[in-house]
Order: sequence, then structure tokens, then C-alpha cells
Amino acid sequence: MRKLVVISHTEHQINRNGEIVGWGPTINELNHLVGQWEEIVHIACLESKQPTGSSIAYNSSIRFVPIPTFGGRNILNKIDILWKTPQILYRMNKELRNATHVQVRLPMGIGPFVLLFFKLRKRNFLLWVKYANNWGAKNIPVTNKIQRTVLKKNFLNCKVTINGFWNKQPQHCYSFENPCLEKEDIEIGRLLIEEKKYNVRPVLIYVGGLHRAKGVDILVEFLKSVDSGLIEFFHVVGEGEMSVSLSEALKENGVNYKIHGGLAQSELHKFLQLSHFIVLPSRSEGFPKVLAEAMCFGCIPICSEVGSIGHYVMKNRTGFFMEDITAEGLNNSFKESISKNDLELRTMAKLGNETSALFTFDHYLNKLNKTIFN
Repeated sequence: MRKLVVISHTEHQINRNGEIVGWGPTINELNHLVGQWEEIVHIACLESKQPTGSSIAYNSSIRFVPIPTFGGRNILNKIDILWKTPQILYRMNKELRNATHVQVRLPMGIGPFVLLFFKLRKRNFLLWVKYANNWGAKNIPVTNKIQRTVLKKNFLNCKVTINGFWNKQPQHCYSFENPCLEKEDIEIGRLLIEEKKYNVRPVLIYVGGLHRAKGVDILVEFLKSVDSGLIEFFHVVGEGEMSVSLSEALKENGVNYKIHGGLAQSELHKFLQLSHFIVLPSRSEGFPKVLAEAMCFGCIPICSEVGSIGHYVMKNRTGFFMEDITAEGLNNSFKESISKNDLELRTMAKLGNETSALFTFDHYLNKLNKTIFN
């Protein structure tokens, strides 16, 4: 019997109906693997807080195995990781019995211990590691650097999937797109782009955590200088500690806006279909799935060129890049975007829709079978 065990730090909660739910993009990806294995087990964190609007439930064929939450920056968080690691490794080891395939999602706080565990443990299963962060980043936490080095040097003798395409990329590291779309979405987007009007005041959208790392402080400064008359509406999808600051900046700017909080993918897609540009001034990324979702529906990126974003978003062909990750850089890119005519923007949107086909679940499963499981 084929059994897949997935190990991650994805946070889960229990909703008001007593269901276990988790972060939508990850759970949706795992749900699409049902049918490839007779049994799928996800070992991940269960926390006590209420779920967000982006959390979803599993397909009934997937079994969730809870482990304690871990991680943080202060010394107490580090000590907490050392305390919790043995019980987490014990639970992992128990679930690995009879596994035929194991996927580990890195980086995570206990990543170095997990890597050491798999180095020392006898394996009778295929192991592959999904490294979800920016593979080419230079300034990263020490624990992340350790995990990436171990994977680069192939100390575990396993296959690794990464975001983007990099110089001197090891042969055992495979460039993979994070799946988030159905084939039907691509066709819906193609037809939508033919009808969407781009010679109007644009609707903007931001999707992601409302944190400084995502450039939300830059968005706040941008709103202090941009003319609200140039924007029809501003949708914000996400949650985080900068929610109040962003809300105040939007209010002071005078633009029509709504902060939606976390949304299920079906709801998010509705707002991407209504929007002309997605604004994403991140300081660090692997590759944010939402850019592929946006391009699918003719919502053109205005973003920073970090991580592997530039490997899929083509400058002035499918999106606009900020020259500097600053409010001024964002303002200049926005002005450039609205200077284009309807035909130019529609052409960009069509190319973006074609690129987004790389992010379908069908493409992902085919690539897994050809490169990881061959």
C-alpha cells in the first residue's frame, strides 16, 4: 500500500463545527494528492486560536496528526523548541512506519533536528524535501542557512524541490511551481481578459500577511503620496499586525477600500477577477502563489523583484517591477502601469494568463511523476 507522510509546520485550528482546518493553500495542495496514495498523513502544528477565513478542511482521505506549535525569535522560544523536539520526533517516527513516500517542508524551527533525524534513520521510503523559501536569499536566519546548506550538499541523499531557477543549481534540486490553479481557471481567465476594460481608473488589490516583511509599511507610505483620484478601489486581503496602520493610511488617503481579512480561495478569485493590478512590495519571497492566481485572471503584478518572482513575472511583459523597494519605487511603478493603454495592458494580461498555466495542479502532478517519483 502506498502511504505518503507529509511533515510541516503548517498551523491548524479547530473550527466551531469541531473540524480540523489549516492554511488553505497547503491543504488544497494536499487534497489534490488524494488518489495518488492509498493513505496520506499530515504531521503539523495544532494551535488553540480560532481559524482565519483562508483556512479550509481536508479531504476525508487525509489523516491529520497534531504536534505542538513551535518557533519564535526570543530565547524562551528557542528553549521551547529544544523541549518539544523529542516528542515531535517520536510522533514522526511512529507515523513513518509503512510509509512509501515522505515529504518534508522546510525551512522550519525544528528543521535542523528533522534533517539530522532523517540522516541517522534507516529509510525504506522515498524522501523528498520541499524548500518553500527564497532559495537564493543571502541574508537569512542561521537555522534557515543550515537547512539550505544541508539540502544543497545533499547530505540526505534525497531530491529537493525549490522555487525558481538558479545558477549552479545542484542536480538533485528541481525547480517546481507551487500549484494553486485548476485548468478550468486558466480558461475562465482567458475569456475574462478579453472582456476586462483596462482604459479605466484601476482597481488595486493587495493579498498577503499584513507584515513589514511583506512591505506593508511601504504600502502605507505609498498611500500618503499617491493621488486617490487615480484609483477606483483598493482591496486588501490578509491579516496581521499592520492592519490598523494600513486601514488608517487608506482612510487618510480618501480612496475607496475594504480590508477583507483572510479569504477562501474561491472568494479571493472573485476579487482578483475584478482587479486590474496586484500590488506586492515584498522584501523577501520564495514565489507567492497569489501572483500566479492574479495573472490567471488578468490582474497584472506591480511588485518587487525578489526571490524567484522575476523567473515568472517578466518585466514590462507580464508585470511591473519596483526599481527600489521603497514607497517612491512603488509610486513610480504604479505611474508607469497607468500610463499604458488598453491594448498594451491587455497584451500583458494575456501573456500572464499563459504563464499561470505552469501553476495548475495537473502540471504539478505530471512533474512530480516525471522527476521525483521516476
